[in-house]
Amino acid sequence: MRLRPSVQSLFPAGVCGAELVDFSQASALYPEEFILGRNAVEKRIAEFRAGRHCAREALLALGCEPSAILAQGRAPIWPDGVVGAITHCTGYCGAVVAARSFASGLGFDAQSENSVSAEVWTTIASPRELQNGLPPAWRTIAFSAKEAFYKAQYSITRSWLGFEEVYIEPLGARAFRAQLERDLSGVGHRGTAFLGTYIQEDGFVFAAICLCRDR
Repeated sequence: MRLRPSVQSLFPAGVCGAELVDFSQASALYPEEFILGRNAVEKRIAEFRAGRHCAREALLALGCEPSAILAQGRAPIWPDGVVGAITHCTGYCGAVVAARSFASGLGFDAQSENSVSAEVWTTIASPRELQNGLPPAWRTIAFSAKEAFYKAQYSITRSWLGFEEVYIEPLGARAFRAQLERDLSGVGHRGTAFLGTYIQEDGFVFAAICLCRDR
C-alpha cells in the first residue's frame, strides 16, 4: 500500500512511497534477491522481503517497471536515474523513491517510540547533543533523524558517516535540523545544516529528509 498520508506529508511532492505493517503480505523475492538473503535468519528474510516489496510499489508509483533490487553492501541499488531509501523496524516497513533529477538523496527511517535507552544514547550522540542534555523523549527522534540523514548522504558519498558526526536539533513539533560536524565531500562543509521532518504516530517515530536539487 502507498504511504499513509501523515508519513507522505513528511516529503515534498515528487517523492513516492509505500509501506507494509503486515510483512506476510509482501510479494515473493526475485531469484537474484533471494540469493542475497538466503543465509539470513527468518526475521531478517521477512524484513528484506517486505523492504523489496515496498520498494517496488514505490517505484511503480514513480512510473518505473518492477525489477530485482540488488544491493551494494547493505544499500539497495536503485534503477538508473532514481534515488531512494528503505526502512524497517518491528511492525513496520516502508520505502521512498524520487527521480535523481529531483533529489540527490532521500532519507527515511522508522523506529519504535522510546526505543533508544540512555545507555545507547551516549554511544550515538554528538558531543553537543550530550552537552545540551536533550530530553529522553527526543532520543529516539534524534536517532531516527540521524539514520535518515545517513541514508540521504550515502546516495551522494557512498561513504560511512558516524552518528556523532551529525548534530540533530529540534525545530518544533515536526521539524529538525541536521548539521554536519565535519566536512563531507559532495554534501557540505562542517556547519552546513539540512532541514528534515518527523512525526510520532501509532507507537512509531518516522523521520525524513530530502536533499532536493535547486528547482
